[in-house]
Formats: sequence, structure tokens, C-alpha cells
Amino acid sequence: MTPLIPLTAKVHVITERIVQGLTFILLVTILLCLQGCGRQKPMDAIWSTDQVKVDHNGLARNPVWAWQNQTGQPPDPCSFCPCDKEDGQSWNSAANCTDALPEASSSTLCFGHWNWLPVEYEGTVTWAGHSNSVYDDDDYYLYIKRNDQALETACSRDGVELEFDSDDRRLLG
Repeated sequence: MTPLIPLTAKVHVITERIVQGLTFILLVTILLCLQGCGRQKPMDAIWSTDQVKVDHNGLARNPVWAWQNQTGQPPDPCSFCPCDKEDGQSWNSAANCTDALPEASSSTLCFGHWNWLPVEYEGTVTWAGHSNSVYDDDDYYLYIKRNDQALETACSRDGVELEFDSDDRRLLG
């Protein structure tokens, strides 16, 4: 009856290795799908060509639009996406827009902008302005410009716009 113990141990080791292998395959599949294992849509933010692809927080570093990566030109979102719809699900489900689920930032009077995802973005920062606190959202906004135009669109004026609430002006000094 002694042979049962080594046989049980071998079955346990084999089962453990199968579980480890399946876990590895699952993780690789998830990572590939996060990057886009299928065809990339024009407004998908993809890894940049920088040597360091992520920052210390795990955020994408200087990503580019898939369209720009394929053509060398910043995309015109309304050529691919339902710009008349202000819900991210419409953009996500459009056949040739994005696999992301962008979040609209709007007021009751007019559409504001889309929030895509947090990234690290390096470039030259310039002052853009401060919106009115009476009839607008009272935000400070700036532009970040890069020579490679990463994350800019065909309608970008002076780079990628960023903003923050004026109540957070402690960030300025």
C-alpha cells in the first residue's frame, strides 16, 4: 500500500502545474486584450513608441491614438465616432470608433469634452485660461504640446487640453 502516497503526490503536482499553466494563459490573454488583441479602432489610445511604456503608477506613458500610429496624422474623431451622441457607450459600440468607454463631461447648456483614461503625458505646458464661475464650470485649463502630437486630434488647437477645478488651485503653488 505504500505506492499510493507517491502516486497521490504526483497527481497533486501535475494538477498544480496544470492550474499554473492555465493561470498563465489567462493572464497573457487578458494582457493582450487590454492592449487590443484584435483590430485596433482609430480612437483607441495605444502604447507609444517610447522605450518606457508605463510610468511608476502603471499608467500608459505618452500613448498615441491608433489612427495616428497607422497614418502619422492626428485623427478627426467625428470621421469615426458618433459625435452627435454624448454617451460613451455609443462611442464604444460604434463599429470603427474605440474599444474604450469614454466619459462625457458636459453641462446642461452645452457639451464639454470627453475623459478617456488616466495617462502620463509629457510635453510643454502653456496657459489657456480660466472659465467663468457664473455661467461655466470655473476651471483652470492648460495645453500640453508634444512635437509628435501624441493624443492630439485634427481639431486640437494648441495641444492636448487639460483642466482642473479652480477650488484645487492649491496645486498651483
